[in-house]
Amino acid sequence: MCRRCQLRRRVAVVLDDGHGQICPRLVPLFDALRTMGKPCTGLEWLESKDVVGRLRALATAQVPLTHEGIDSFEASGGREYLRDLLVTHGVLPRRDKYLAAFERWSVVRLQAVEDPDDRQLIRTYLRWHIHRRLRERAETGALHESTTGRARQQTNTAVHFLGWLHARGRALADCRQRDVDDWFAAPPTTRWAARGFLVWAISHRHCPRLKIPYYRGATAPALSRAQLVTTLRRLLDDDTIELGDRVAGLLVLLFAQPVARIRSLTVSNLEQRGDELWLHVGAACLPLPERLAMLITELITKRRNMDTAANPDSSWLFPGFSPGQPSKQETWPSGSVTSVSPGSDDSPRSNSWSPTCPHPCSANSSATAPGSLPNTRWTRPSIGTTTSGSKLGMDRTDNENMRRWIMRLHQ
Repeated sequence: MCRRCQLRRRVAVVLDDGHGQICPRLVPLFDALRTMGKPCTGLEWLESKDVVGRLRALATAQVPLTHEGIDSFEASGGREYLRDLLVTHGVLPRRDKYLAAFERWSVVRLQAVEDPDDRQLIRTYLRWHIHRRLRERAETGALHESTTGRARQQTNTAVHFLGWLHARGRALADCRQRDVDDWFAAPPTTRWAARGFLVWAISHRHCPRLKIPYYRGATAPALSRAQLVTTLRRLLDDDTIELGDRVAGLLVLLFAQPVARIRSLTVSNLEQRGDELWLHVGAACLPLPERLAMLITELITKRRNMDTAANPDSSWLFPGFSPGQPSKQETWPSGSVTSVSPGSDDSPRSNSWSPTCPHPCSANSSATAPGSLPNTRWTRPSIGTTTSGSKLGMDRTDNENMRRWIMRLHQ
């Protein structure tokens, strides 16, 4: 029996509703699994007792086929992968996975706060500050795992600050400027994640009006011109580097786009205008140099993670392993240009460019303080304008200079 036939038979058994037929609501999942590009991958997935146990529980209605039902499973063993798979194939409705995960986490975190007054204060802070901002980002599709990670750090640091203050014999309402100065003067740098909490507490009169310092991180060294030229030439010409890494690296170096924005690009962000390929980023539209356009066109037909049930019709330019999700930054090779580009926002600094090189468009990339939410940031001035008038992009002279420069590199 061929692998595909084995997979079809195995899936039919696992998704049986107990009456000799596939659970009707799980038919879309059955179709996706039996038609996946690599049936051996599906067979390996179904060797997991956790996976089979969960699918059987859902198929036989022992566990409701809802997000709440999925929540009842143990968090480990691929629970979220299964949820993403069910969402991708329309079995479950879409919801923001990062927001939902943070809300589950915050319930457990509040229960761990021993002091009742502190617990109530942190609950208020979460509800009216952290949760509200995360929901706003989720509504625009701009909420990422890194954002909720910073929110967790802010919450944890706020709890630690209150405990530290109690150890000094004070409540938040009695906090003094000396307390604030001592807190931020001591290591580690993660203490700066308490800044947002203190600003919020002062504005809502939970704390006296005090001066809260700003975080000033160290400036990363700029790429030298020699490093830039060497890296660009390798990305343009070295076929031994994975194609997706080459494209991502070129977007970082040529357009100064942060990795978070690059990994969120979709095929629909690209537009063919005559002989030119244009890239839509936000409200701007950037004409791509010919060599980069050729690599991106090739990438579209050779994207990773497209041969499983997770992403058979993915629109992501860099599809990830998880169903319906883009590639995670940490899964990209550590030697990739996306990791050697300096700066806390994962994009090269504007002053790293030699006057003889075309300027990148800086995209108003921001450097964010450790633990702070994205609204607390420093922005770099943009370089050039687009035809749409946006501050993101280059004018046609910039683009022509970049085309010529890349042609010289490619020779």
